[in-house]
Amino acid sequence: MKKILALLLSLLLLSLACTALAVEVQPGKTVTVTISVAGNPDGASSTRVKVDANTSVFEFDKAGLGAGISGSAPNKIGGNFVCKSADTVTPLSGTLGTITLRVKEDAAPGTYNITVSTNPPYDADFNKVSI
Repeated sequence: MKKILALLLSLLLLSLACTALAVEVQPGKTVTVTISVAGNPDGASSTRVKVDANTSVFEFDKAGLGAGISGSAPNKIGGNFVCKSADTVTPLSGTLGTITLRVKEDAAPGTYNITVSTNPPYDADFNKVSI
């Protein structure tokens, strides 16, 4: 698979409710978004992350969880990553997952938003916490 545009966005989930990323795209190219945690002082061990984009411009290509993360990856734009530490006790850290979107062949070149939002994360005792 030829990737001329491989935009790697590393997102630090720092109590984010919603973040919009403006990406410049060309038809047929791909955009990869990497969702990462750096620092987790409250010990969050699970969260959900939604990646959304304009479906008239982007189509889902693939998604996967990071190493040591259990749960599920989305199978469509607007789906959720369900991310838990493998033992559901260890705080989340590193890459939670990646999603790759392909720009549709009939999309106009330009700048479009990809939105990343999180649901409240929880610690091992199921208390809502921050990441």
